[in-house]
Amino acid sequence: MFYRARRAAVVGVMITGACASGNQRPGALTTVDVPPIDAPALPIEDAGTVPVDASDNMDAPVAVDALAPYDVTFNEAGYPLGPYGYTVSSVFEPFQLPTCVGANYAFDGPDFSAARFTVVNLVALWCTACATDAHNFESNVYIPYHGRGVRVIEVLTEGAAAQTATSADCVGWSGRYGLTFPVLMDPLGAVQRAYATDHVYPAIYIVDSRGRVRWNSFGSTRGAADVAVALDNLLAGP
Repeated sequence: MFYRARRAAVVGVMITGACASGNQRPGALTTVDVPPIDAPALPIEDAGTVPVDASDNMDAPVAVDALAPYDVTFNEAGYPLGPYGYTVSSVFEPFQLPTCVGANYAFDGPDFSAARFTVVNLVALWCTACATDAHNFESNVYIPYHGRGVRVIEVLTEGAAAQTATSADCVGWSGRYGLTFPVLMDPLGAVQRAYATDHVYPAIYIVDSRGRVRWNSFGSTRGAADVAVALDNLLAGP
């Protein structure tokens, strides 16, 4: 099965200098309802109750608070079952995708269980905002936070002409920006449809060890810096 079961919770949405393809693909997995990009985001609890409007300038870092406990059912592998989504308190659906060299990588594999948080960064080769910030995910996120229990995964969904990314695209992207964390491809487009809302890149999620998305950002040119702020808040919590 391409996807296996997971849960998500997201706090805060940023839309700044977004990369959006004219070849937008509406729709998502059957369990995910992807809204239009102008949908209002949820309030950010730790920063007070601050409603976020997608039409506003969203360049400021977003604080993140802990989520309330909730009941959940787990699959045989110990991963929480859906329903799945991309918003706060929903379940982030796990995926299995090929690496640049074709090996299978499972989101909910052994390294998930060992991580406190997982950063998932969806990018496209044609996206200038993704390229501008790409090397920062290595130097500003992976290197300083890996030893603190943070896992980083990047999914290269599309090539330069908005076609499905190839192995050559993936190897080139990873090498160009010196990325040592897993870089994956999305050959069937399932992850892109579910989590790159309205085809806007980069689409970034932070998922906790219970499968909940705790933060997200869409189209920011300073995503790595914003991720660092969100991780500092999350790691300081219980």
